[in-house]
Amino acid sequence: MNASNSKDTRTSIIINPNLGRPIFISVDPKLKTMEYKTEILFISNILNSEEFEKHIKNKIELLPVLDYMWKFKKFYKKEEEDQELPKKPKRKGFFARRKERKAKKEKIKLFEKVTKKTSKSIDFKIDDINYKMKKLKSYSYRGDSIPVTIIEIKEVPTIPINNKSYLEVLCPQDYLLKYSVFGNLNKFYRVLIKFSLSKEVSKFLTKRNFVMFDIKFLKERVNYHSIVLSKQEWKNFRFVHATDLHLAERNDRIYSIVKKWTQSSIKQNVDSFLSTVAKKLNLKKLIKNQEEALSELKIPLRKRLINPNNQFRKFLRMMNKKVLNNELDFIVLTGDLVDYTVLSRLAKQVRKLNDFKYEESNWKVFKEMILNSESQKNIKGVIRGQELLCPIFTIVGNHDYRPYHYDITWAEMYKKIGLNAAEAIALNELFSASPITAIVKSTMALKGYLSDINSSFDYSLTLGNNNFIFLNSGSDSFKNFRDLITGHPSVTGLLSKQITYLENLINYKIKDGDNTFLFLHGPPINTGEKRLSIKLFEKKGSRSLRSRSFSSNHR
Repeated sequence: MNASNSKDTRTSIIINPNLGRPIFISVDPKLKTMEYKTEILFISNILNSEEFEKHIKNKIELLPVLDYMWKFKKFYKKEEEDQELPKKPKRKGFFARRKERKAKKEKIKLFEKVTKKTSKSIDFKIDDINYKMKKLKSYSYRGDSIPVTIIEIKEVPTIPINNKSYLEVLCPQDYLLKYSVFGNLNKFYRVLIKFSLSKEVSKFLTKRNFVMFDIKFLKERVNYHSIVLSKQEWKNFRFVHATDLHLAERNDRIYSIVKKWTQSSIKQNVDSFLSTVAKKLNLKKLIKNQEEALSELKIPLRKRLINPNNQFRKFLRMMNKKVLNNELDFIVLTGDLVDYTVLSRLAKQVRKLNDFKYEESNWKVFKEMILNSESQKNIKGVIRGQELLCPIFTIVGNHDYRPYHYDITWAEMYKKIGLNAAEAIALNELFSASPITAIVKSTMALKGYLSDINSSFDYSLTLGNNNFIFLNSGSDSFKNFRDLITGHPSVTGLLSKQITYLENLINYKIKDGDNTFLFLHGPPINTGEKRLSIKLFEKKGSRSLRSRSFSSNHR
């Protein structure tokens, strides 16, 4: 076989920036500068930098994330300008009328897509513009692609977090290779690129404070919401902090399962069923009578917050309203992004393979909610979503280390999502869990997060005189087993290398007068169950601090 006919096995992937760790680029509010530069980090199986450059050249493009609200306002503005012109007495020609009809059809098509209404209910008169604008939703679309020019390519090694060099923007970590996050790819390249703003993006920035870009490389890979051009001066800015999302594919199935149960024959024999409930839950007191039991079921499911996924979809819609009013710059999501990793609907033998494929994980569920690209739509009890129109920064929590689902009857966790004991048992007919596998933790569970959302556990960024630090507080710890099995946080806590990283930030990056924000999922210290261990930790810490050598400019 000729070499020209053989399959090209060269592979390269952009791993940073990504959805959960975008890069911010400052833009002149008056848009005097049209050309910008930034760095992106690749991992590849191409060992020669010259061959790598040939492989990626002319294959990177940026896709601006725009919204129909802005586009529809452009239509209206043009229509108003046309109406301000003096009307010509003579009848318009055939081609002019044809052009008008085509433009109106485009408007109708756009309006139907945004408002989900038929063209029969649409009237394009100027006097009801305000009414129609209120009906518009914040649906997103991708603008025209922007080509990228490669300026420089550098081979970069993995850099430990406690090394001063890690303070640079993009540094690969050894755990990406240790966990085989990207298969056999093991060579890192830092690529400096430049690009110019299109007229479309420039017009968008006259109305919005920022614009996000997807980075598209070849056809196989898109890093969504990865580059952000912002007009913000970072003196008065707004961000939203949310935590413990606990998203899972299982959550979207709760409504239909419980609804079906309430309509089934089990309801006809509540007394015997409640006996089963009491036995399984070890209840001290059985519900007195059937009427009392049924009274708990009278509250409609739609009025109970039984689906964390739905609450996150509502959250995204609320955030989009703020973005459209230029009232939000970014969102921080601090851990427990998913409830567990492997989809509970998979067969038990598949879940035990420890393959942890992204396609079969709740990481895909999380990402699809952010992008509103969920494959399973029109499910009963699941509300409609929207693509988030602002950037996010993410870190992981202890639940993100858990591969397998758990029994929601443990420690009466079902109450936290608005269910009662009988409904929880009905769910367990499908979602029963082993007590052992439910508390298993594994770094392999994070492969989907590291590959498709954020390849960095610990990182920081500076915006103006504001420093934002994101640290991984670790997985579940057995130091306080009681906390762990009762659903309370019992995390590993910060490691020594993370403390050194903080010292380096203080000594070499954070300046006097800066504002500093530190984000973690759980407490930085886990002292265990014994009270005396706190004093022991303090003694140990004081010895450790005395042994450390601090530089003169340490603050």
